[in-house]
Amino acid sequence: MTNSNKLKAFIYKNGLTQHELAKMLNMNKSSFSKRVDNKIEFRNSEMIKIKKILNLTDSELIEIFFSK
Repeated sequence: MTNSNKLKAFIYKNGLTQHELAKMLNMNKSSFSKRVDNKIEFRNSEMIKIKKILNLTDSELIEIFFSK
């Protein structure tokens, strides 16, 4: 389950909007929003791209995508 608040914080910390990050992932805004809202799970490939785009550490990635 995605920790939406932490993900949003890292997005904004990097000076991006959710819409901009969705575009960088070649995803439409609606699909990205569903993932952030935990209606659909992020794919591993998407998590890896987000990690690179947002310059996340391994522990930050785990906090966002794998912590309860």
